[in-house]
Amino acid sequence: MCVPARLGDLVESAPAGSAFLLSGPPMTGKYDLLVGLLSATDAIVVTTDTDESTVRDDYREWAGSGTLSVVDCASRSRGVETPDSEDVRYVSDPGNLTRVGTAFTDLLDRRSGTTGRVGLHSISPLLVYADLRSVYRFLQVFTGQVRSSGWSCFATFDPTMHDEQATNTVLDPFDARIETRETDGRREARVAGLDPNASEWMAF
Repeated sequence: MCVPARLGDLVESAPAGSAFLLSGPPMTGKYDLLVGLLSATDAIVVTTDTDESTVRDDYREWAGSGTLSVVDCASRSRGVETPDSEDVRYVSDPGNLTRVGTAFTDLLDRRSGTTGRVGLHSISPLLVYADLRSVYRFLQVFTGQVRSSGWSCFATFDPTMHDEQATNTVLDPFDARIETRETDGRREARVAGLDPNASEWMAF
């Protein structure tokens, strides 16, 4: 699987610091697209439901040749006690938003003067552990930091798990959406929000 060339071009054409929400039902390829988009550059990933080693293996499988740093919010919540390292910060659980933000800021500051892409996989567990208002404030600060750094941001979200209010609230801090769907066994994606009209659906 690869990121559709047209989708890649649309992402590249967006202003520096743009934040994209990858939104779609389960099993429609949001995570695969996220890793594919991150593998083209240096990257920082905040992961709330996938452990650091899996994210790193997937990044390498996509031929990611840059430097990858990870904020892992999943391992310790599953009882795995691993110490922090130069490129990895562990957080007790996805609900500890203050610690998540501090760990991310630390890793981003270490990349001062460089450019790359940031991934957040996924927003949905944050809403299980924390209330909507707290998650909204976190996303505002998170995307604001990315914009200030000149990096781009990509975050995954499953709207089928949440009501309309939560979905609209989560969308607000982002500049555009990458929507995913499955049609007749084929995964497709399109970009919405960069132009008045959404792009065409692209198979991947």
